Amino acid sequence: QLEGIPVEVEVTGPIVAYADPTGRFPRPVPIGVSTGHPDITAGTIGCRVTDGSSVFALSNNHVYAASNAAALYDGVIQPGTADGGQYPEDQIGELYDYEPIDFSGGDNIIDAAIALSGVSLIDTMTPEDGYGIPGTVVHSAYGEVDITGDEDLSRLLFQRVQKYGRTTGHTRGVIVAINVTANVCYECAGPVCLKCAKLGRFVDQIAIRPGSFSQGGDSGSLIVTSDEQKNPVGLLFAGGDTVTFANRIDHVLDRFNVRVDDSEPASPAAADGVKKLRR
Repeated sequence: QLEGIPVEVEVTGPIVAYADPTGRFPRPVPIGVSTGHPDITAGTIGCRVTDGSSVFALSNNHVYAASNAAALYDGVIQPGTADGGQYPEDQIGELYDYEPIDFSGGDNIIDAAIALSGVSLIDTMTPEDGYGIPGTVVHSAYGEVDITGDEDLSRLLFQRVQKYGRTTGHTRGVIVAINVTANVCYECAGPVCLKCAKLGRFVDQIAIRPGSFSQGGDSGSLIVTSDEQKNPVGLLFAGGDTVTFANRIDHVLDRFNVRVDDSEPASPAAADGVKKLRR
């Protein structure tokens, strides 16, 4: 009873304010929300990265480079087209670099791209109901040190991880496999995708469960450890009903010679980005 009134106690866990990752956010936009090249539907801003002088939005090739079809310096928007975003009104950056995807049968390691942006356009933390600012110490699925020779890799499995994405928001999962080879369909032949018109073979990938960890539109999400350090683990790029696949984040960051930016969040009145976007 509370002051004579009968009450029922219910354990709910932490209660937080929900954000809509598909909406348009005031600039600078948080990470983990809707974005994309104007010609695709929508994906997710993984995080802000930096080369020491410029800042970039990190996501997938198929989110920012339209699966190899885009041209460098094409605009990228927030939110993505499927969520009402329009170019150039909603531009937050321009395609700066991407790793081409081999659809001819060769091995791929990453599906990644970066868009030149600015501190007035993109921030470093998730919305309020997310995990906050990611760490900078790369915690790959092979641990924080290089694994060589016959060292037992099984001890590195079952790491607990988390992500914030455009479709499913803040979710948690467990790494269930490493050094995975997966054939990923980028274009279906037919309405139920019984056959694939554009297939990419990916090697050295990370597999995460449960299946509810991600859904379509979460592509590009940064996957980090489920601890106070929140260190980057992978870049989400594909999945099915039971499993999510991610690129090793060390491969992604090395490809673009950048690091995760953990600077304190900027105010909406932050100075312009370090480089002016092309118009």
